Amino acid sequence: SLPGPSDYYVNPLAIQADNGGQIDLSGVTGSITGRMGISATGTGSRIDFSNLSAITSTSYWNSSLSVANGGTVVAPLLATLSRVDLSTSDTGTLNTAQITSFSGGSISASSTNPDYSGLSTLENVSLYAWNGTQLAFPNLTSYTTTYGTTIQAYGTATRWQPEQDRPFNPQQPGGGNKLLRQPALHPGLQWWSD
Repeated sequence: SLPGPSDYYVNPLAIQADNGGQIDLSGVTGSITGRMGISATGTGSRIDFSNLSAITSTSYWNSSLSVANGGTVVAPLLATLSRVDLSTSDTGTLNTAQITSFSGGSISASSTNPDYSGLSTLENVSLYAWNGTQLAFPNLTSYTTTYGTTIQAYGTATRWQPEQDRPFNPQQPGGGNKLLRQPALHPGLQWWSD
């Protein structure tokens, strides 16, 4: 495990690979707790979390995990995220198909189409799609909120589609986005930002 700080006044433990830098944390197994700020930005930048299974913020603040512009976080076993703000952008690479549990925090994507097919439920998770992104959750059966969350698709032509006849009761999307129903043969949820 790798604990980050949990005190309200302490900044997160920052793990950053930039401009081709590489960090090997493959020896970290199980979960990381506290408040973490994990980011890989730039071609060749790489963080290896190949044995990490969970990230859980035990701080007042959320942890963050982001990849952008050719950066890579290797985390093929990462299945559980709790109170994490997850961001994928442009040519950043992060294993996402194996994630099966996500509560609290947010999922955002810009100019990329991450695979969230492993998720069947989301709880208190804000969703953001920008700049030509398709943010899809094909196996999602439940989206629940107990406090303020946001669903946003930003672009010149945006669509937000919950699957028909699924238990889904998020806040109404704003900003002129259309709320549309899709046929029952297409399960889950999909956001487009053109």
